[in-house]
Amino acid sequence: SSGINAEWPLRPGEKEVQDKDDTIKDLEDEIEKLKQQLKDAKLDDDKVKDLLEDLEKDLEEKQKELDDANKMIDELNDELEEAKPEIERLLDEVKRLEDEAKDLEDTLKEEKEAAEAVKDEND
Repeated sequence: SSGINAEWPLRPGEKEVQDKDDTIKDLEDEIEKLKQQLKDAKLDDDKVKDLLEDLEKDLEEKQKELDDANKMIDELNDELEEAKPEIERLLDEVKRLEDEAKDLEDTLKEEKEAAEAVKDEND
C-alpha cells in the first residue's frame, strides 16, 4: 500500500488518501471479479454457441432430408403424370377386350340359339 505506517497518527489528508487507495483497490478487485465472470460467461456463451451450431447443423440436415423427400415425391408425381397416358391406354385396351369378349359371347349365344333352332326343326 502507500507505505503509511499505521502506528503514527495520520496527518490531515492521509486518511482520505488511504480511503481512496482502499476504494481503488476494492474497485480493482470488483473489476477482476467482473472480468472473471465475463470469462465464465464467455465460456458459457461458447457452449451455447456450439449447441446452437449443432442445432443449426441438425436443422440443415433435416431440411436437406425433407428437400430430398419432396424431390422424390415430385419425381414420383412426374413419373405418375408421364405414366397416366399409358395407364389410360391400358385401361382402354382392357375395356376394348372386355367389349370384344362380350360381343363374342353374344355371337356365340346367337349361334347356339340358331343351332338349337335348326336342331329343333330337324327333330
